[in-house]
Amino acid sequence: MQSRTPSHLRCLFFLLSLQYTLLARAQENVTCFFPNGIKIADEASKNDFYAACPTSAGGDGQYMCCKTSYPFNDVCNEDGLCARQSNPSLGEDQGLLRSTCTDPSWTSPSCLQLCVTGIDYLGNVANATEQFVKQCDDGSWCCEAQTPPLNDQNVLNSTMQNQVNACCSQGKGAFINNGKVTSVNPNATATSASATTAATQPPVSPTTSPPPPPPHHSDAGAIAGGVVGGVAGLVLIVVATFYFRRMKRNPKTMPEDSAGQEMIEAWNLHEKHGDERFETDGTQVTGERSGPYEM
Repeated sequence: MQSRTPSHLRCLFFLLSLQYTLLARAQENVTCFFPNGIKIADEASKNDFYAACPTSAGGDGQYMCCKTSYPFNDVCNEDGLCARQSNPSLGEDQGLLRSTCTDPSWTSPSCLQLCVTGIDYLGNVANATEQFVKQCDDGSWCCEAQTPPLNDQNVLNSTMQNQVNACCSQGKGAFINNGKVTSVNPNATATSASATTAATQPPVSPTTSPPPPPPHHSDAGAIAGGVVGGVAGLVLIVVATFYFRRMKRNPKTMPEDSAGQEMIEAWNLHEKHGDERFETDGTQVTGERSGPYEM
């Protein structure tokens, strides 16, 4: 059993298709005007080649126009320009151009105010024709001319190129920003604003890490060294005392050494007489002196 599309969906599809068809016809069946307010042509057959470009809508119901119908097949750009395809049989050259607008007064924000004054190098009044444009290195646009006849293409292209080069080198081009023509480079403005913001911000101070704490040296080694040294000295004193006392009690056990005997006798005299001084031979020093002794 085949499933049927619900009636409300069929109705919705029909309405969407109808809306698209009406919109397409409305865009095709428009009258487009040059900047001076003159219609493209009084002949309906010529005007039918032009269609409104929805990408150029400014919100007021007006549009830029391009030759989107066969056999020209222009492409509408979002900036309001037309990308024209080369068609030698129709005398059309390839390139970007400012075309026409649906507003006869050209006061609508949808109408691209580019190359609408002056006279091009072919002697055509700019506001009475379409104007080819060329983009300069800085992003601005300079006017070239109305589409030149193909039989003079080489000569005219050379002249056109010289004109465009002079316009670009002298900074006379105009910029397109959101469908509006301006003399200010939007890219340079954004770059300048970024540079100004960066310049007004305070410099970031480098982060300085605090110096590491000094290495902690334990006093255990010094304490241990002091204790060991003190104990060793005490042991040495005890051993020396024990040794001398032993020699005093048992002088016969010691070798007969005159120097050792003299040291024993000096020790005995010191214990017996206290502060009395003796020479190394055991004789008492005569006379008493107060104060320190001379060594």
